[in-house]
Amino acid sequence: LELVPVPGAAECCGSAGLFTLLEPEMSRAVLATKIERLREAAPQVVATGNPGCLMQLGAGLAAAGIRARARHPVELLDDAYRAAGRYE
Repeated sequence: LELVPVPGAAECCGSAGLFTLLEPEMSRAVLATKIERLREAAPQVVATGNPGCLMQLGAGLAAAGIRARARHPVELLDDAYRAAGRYE
């Protein structure tokens, strides 16, 4: 894996629990900023340990036509163990 720096990586994706339901317009605006930064960085994978962010980012990437996939870090570990032949 190679870490690709993304400006504002630690900033919110707009999910924040019920925020997407209570403030959908603001949630979409926050997500749009995050998605544009990801488009510029062009990663293959976007990793997040937060289930809400995982869904929000995954939907945002797909809607924007960006090929990067949102993945949980444990999925990346699983991929690495499989690639190393630790298990099938």
